[in-house]
This record gives sequence, C-alpha cells and structure tokens, in this order.
Amino acid sequence: MSNSTSNVILDQEAIDILHAVKLAGIPEWHTLTPVEGRKVYQERVRIFAQEPTQMHAVIDLVIPGPGGQIRLRKYTPSESKLMPVLIYLHGGGWTLGDLDSHDELCRRLARTTDCIVVSVDYRLAPENPHPAGLDDSLAAINWVVENAESFGGNPRLLAVGGDSAGGQLSAAVCLRIRDEGGPQIALQLMIYPALRASFETLSYYENATEKWITRADCIWFWKNYLGSTSNLDPYACPGEAVDLQGLPRALIITAGGDPVRDDGEMYGFKLRAAGVRALSRRFPGMIHGFMAVPNELKAGREAVELAAQELRSAWDDLSKSLVQ
Repeated sequence: MSNSTSNVILDQEAIDILHAVKLAGIPEWHTLTPVEGRKVYQERVRIFAQEPTQMHAVIDLVIPGPGGQIRLRKYTPSESKLMPVLIYLHGGGWTLGDLDSHDELCRRLARTTDCIVVSVDYRLAPENPHPAGLDDSLAAINWVVENAESFGGNPRLLAVGGDSAGGQLSAAVCLRIRDEGGPQIALQLMIYPALRASFETLSYYENATEKWITRADCIWFWKNYLGSTSNLDPYACPGEAVDLQGLPRALIITAGGDPVRDDGEMYGFKLRAAGVRALSRRFPGMIHGFMAVPNELKAGREAVELAAQELRSAWDDLSKSLVQ
C-alpha cells in the first residue's frame, strides 16, 4: 500500500502511525515557533506512550557544562559491575526533544543491549545554535569517562548514538574526538541522521511531504541549528567532511520513506571508502522516527535488536583488542 504523498511504498504500520498523527491534528513543525513546537512534540510523544520498559535503576543527574548545567538520565538495566556505556543524544531537529521524549527508546536500548545508557539533555537551538549542542555532547562524554566506574560503567567500553539530530551530533562528536583527542569510541550509532544542510537529494523529493517530518521542516530545523553561521564545517555538517579516516566503527539505520534517508546512506558509503567499518541498514517501508515508537512498529523493535547486536559486537571486539 502506498502513501499518497510519497513515491515510496510504506508498510501498513507506518501508514497507521501517520494516520494517528493526522487525527491528532499535529501540524508541520516549520509552521510553529520553537516554543510551540516543543509543546506539540510532547503531545506527539504522549500519543504513543505505553507502559515503560522496566529498569533496575533510572537516575537523573546534573553535571557542569560549557554553557551551564547539563541534565543527564542514566538507565541501568540490571545489577552488574562495569557494564558498557552508550551515551545517547536525542533527536528533535536540534530544536525539540528532551530526556522525556526519548525515555522509552533509551530504556529499550539499555534492556536489549544490557548496557548502561546515559541520555544527554543538550542545549537546543535556535536559542543555542551550533556548536552548543555539540559542546554539551562532548562534555557529557568526558564526564562519563571520568565518572563511569562510580555508577557501574566501564569507561573503556563506550559508544555514542542518537537519532535524527542526535545522529548528526553522534557523527560530529566522533569527528571532534578524532581531531582533538579523547576517549576511544567503539561504535557510532546513527539512526536516520541528518548530516547535510542540503535538500536536493532524491529522498528529499520522494518524501517531501511525509507527515512525520517534511522537507520544509528539515530546512527549518537546519536554519534553527546553524543560526547566522555561514561556515558549514564538518562538525556542523558531517556529511560534507572530506577526511573520514580513523573514525569509529558505525551503524547507520535509515528509513525508506524519510527525507534524510540519503544523508545517512551516503555517509555510510564515504565511511567505507575511508576504510571505516560501517554497516548501513535501510528499513524500506518505514518513516523518520520509526524507532521512537518501538512498541507500535515491528520494524522499530527489529532496529533496536540490530543496534544492540552491533553494540555488543563492537564492545566485544574492543575488549579483545585491549587485552592483546
């Protein structure tokens, strides 16, 4: 069954999700102010909210950051010593989202992977444009390295991941760590990442009016994030980076019915061409945001399982290299 606003054939589950969004009267993001958008984003999260995945412990923390305090939320799935740690950077176009909006996805990643997840409430645009969110993400990673053992995390087994804008921040922070020095990252997990401030790819036109996020929404989000800067350095737009050598292993998850699909897949090609081990997996009939509703979508659950598999594999490989 096809979606009338897209050339991409969507799974029925994805069509049902879009129908629920339409019935709820959720407007396109670019028609709202950032403050209005944040309220609507919370409403959309509530539409699909279900009983949360149980954790051994969920603890909110506050740490110092380059622009003030940064809120973190730590998910511990079981009582164990020195578990690997995934630092998670939420999506929302750098403009929307918080610890609550991605709470269930972080819980599922922690439970399925059997790792500690630390979710980061980085500063949002347009009030705090690039590089504020990136600076906060790097500060959170450094804090985890310094404090992981105090909460049962292994500072030598780290990964960074995120969805959409958080996928971009994950790619960008790995570039900065490579360039500036920092902890070893076993895997960069990029879930339908937006990596280029360019909107002329096939996927942008195939899915220009896909109602989870439209092409016009993407333009609005990027404008918020970049602010007045005209210097589109690789930390702002990792998809434009020329040198990708020496970056961590990667998993890139994309959706067929997503405007930013080609961003992630082109980045995967470039990583592999640079000698980086990078697995790209497209879920053809899915839409942007599909992993945020894993209770609703079979593909969302499969994608969480895939992420868990790659995270465990990357940590196993790193562990073996550390003892050699």
